[in-house]
Amino acid sequence: MESIVKADIFFFVTTIALVLFSVAFLILLYYIIRIIRNAAYISRLIVSETEQIKSDVSEARAYVREEAVKMGYFIGFIKALMKEPKTALAAKKKRATKPKKDSVE
Repeated sequence: MESIVKADIFFFVTTIALVLFSVAFLILLYYIIRIIRNAAYISRLIVSETEQIKSDVSEARAYVREEAVKMGYFIGFIKALMKEPKTALAAKKKRATKPKKDSVE
C-alpha cells in the first residue's frame, strides 16, 4: 500500500512539474515569436529604406552629372573669354615692337 501512495505522489509531482514546464515553454515560445516578427518587420523596413536611398542616390548622381555638364560649359566659356584678351594683347605687342619702315637712307 505504501508503494501505491508513493507512486501517486510521484505522478502528482511529475504532472505539476510538466504543467509548469509547459507553461514556461509556451511563454518562452510567445516571446520568441514576437522577436521573430519584429525582426521580420525590421528587415522589411530596411529593404524599403534601402530602395529609397538607392533612388535618392541615383537622383543625386543625375543632378551632379547635369550640373557638371553645365559647369563644364561655364568653365569653357570663361576660358574662351580669358584667351581672347591675351591674344589681342599679344597682337598689340607684336605691332608695337615692329620697326617702322618710314625712314629713308
